[in-house]
Amino acid sequence: MYGLLWALAEPWRAGQRHSYRILVLGVDESGKTTWVRAAQSVRHKRQTSDATAAPPPPSNLSDPHPHSLSSAYQPTVGLSVTRLSVRCTDPASATRHTQSWLLWDLGGKASLRGIWERYLPEADAIVWVMRTSEPSDEPGQLSPRWSEACAELQRVLRRLPRRQDAVRSVPLLVVLNGSADERRLSQLRSILSARAFPRDRNAPTERNGTDGLHATSHRHLLCSSVQRVDLRSGAGVAACIDWLALQFQASGGTG
Repeated sequence: MYGLLWALAEPWRAGQRHSYRILVLGVDESGKTTWVRAAQSVRHKRQTSDATAAPPPPSNLSDPHPHSLSSAYQPTVGLSVTRLSVRCTDPASATRHTQSWLLWDLGGKASLRGIWERYLPEADAIVWVMRTSEPSDEPGQLSPRWSEACAELQRVLRRLPRRQDAVRSVPLLVVLNGSADERRLSQLRSILSARAFPRDRNAPTERNGTDGLHATSHRHLLCSSVQRVDLRSGAGVAACIDWLALQFQASGGTG
């Protein structure tokens, strides 16, 4: 099975540098596939905003229980690739251009997480989707699934490949599927802080902003953001797209 997945990864490893390659990661049933479909819906609405009659967006956002992928989508087995064309405006020149994105939605089951590391070296951005609560959660307690997602996020960050030639900026967008209390946000701040990463003495490190959700490490210069979304309504997904587009734009390319 891993051999087949590695073969499917060849286009990722080999080329298509005209597209920004975005890894969509997270443990199983976190809402990754629903987020990808929501991003498609946002793109569709923007493209048809000036049309007098537009077809309806994908039906996933009308699903009453999108937090449970079984009600809308089957869990991703291996990988799923989605291409998006995102229209952007340069704030300096007011010129418009289009970025081409490849969203690589990788399976989140424990048996599939071993393949994530193979995609990290060529990622232009990472979207990490986390489900903030479970129906069985005890009030005021961090669920085992939340703790598992945090541990896996740390593992991914520690495995970002070391660059010998230069430090390359890799945006990390943490998507919180649902509401999050201060205790959960505090845990994320700890994970995303530079102190959470193994560092070498000569590596540049800094901390930007006041919320502690920006960090750098010796592996990649990491710019991070945490975005709350409601996948039942699609709220917050447009902000995710805008933030990623801005990071790519700041990197000096249009895709």
